[in-house]
Formats: sequence, C-alpha cells, structure tokens
Amino acid sequence: MTPPHPDSEEALELEIIALFQQLSYTTANCYNEWNSGTTRLGRETRSEVVLISKLRPALEKLNPHLPK
Repeated sequence: MTPPHPDSEEALELEIIALFQQLSYTTANCYNEWNSGTTRLGRETRSEVVLISKLRPALEKLNPHLPK
C-alpha cells in the first residue's frame, strides 16, 4: 500500500486515528463499511459522521437533569 500524500485528507485522518489510539481510545476506520451495502455503526447514510444512536444515550446519561 502506498502511503498517502502528506498534505491529503487521508493522511490527516490516519494521523488522527493514530493519536486517538495513543490516548487509549477504541478506534475504527469505517471508510469502507458501505462497500457491502450495510453498516455496523447504525449510520443511515455514508455522510452521517455523528452517530446519533450512540451520542444521544451518552448525552442523556451525562445530563439526566436536562429535558430530552
């Protein structure tokens, strides 16, 4: 595999993924998840970058005093 051009968006994404791994986050590069026509993350479209199905429960858990 040829490394991406250092100024490319792909290079930036790979560096950010590596940074989160160093910070002990669980990471997933899901760029190709739509190749099979399904998604394991619950996204409705390829452009959906905020995972509402994961974000909403986390926000509700962290802020139980706020209205839905």
